Amino acid sequence: MKDKTADQLVSQLWHHIKNQEWDQAKDLLSEDFEAYWPQSNEKFNRDNFIEVNRTYPGTHKIEIMNVHSEQDQWDRVDTVISEVLIKSTTPDGKEIELFAMSILKLKMMGKP
Repeated sequence: MKDKTADQLVSQLWHHIKNQEWDQAKDLLSEDFEAYWPQSNEKFNRDNFIEVNRTYPGTHKIEIMNVHSEQDQWDRVDTVISEVLIKSTTPDGKEIELFAMSILKLKMMGKP
């Protein structure tokens, strides 16, 4: 995986989530991964993040709209911002469209 760019890794993560490939998505996240959802003030570790997505009710279609990264060569960290469109149908049949923006920091182990 070290040959992939940060943009490609984040796109791959969203691809796995979109296709409900939970083990593959989890494998892309570090053991110390933390997700913070400001709208609900919730924090998730890697296992809980995967589980909340796996069990979230309804059906969901995800389209990647934009992935952009900035590299800090000094610290070997890439900051990736992704924007996805999520079209959901709730268990009671309501249709919802929303955008999700993610800011991820990736420590690229294969970089010099």
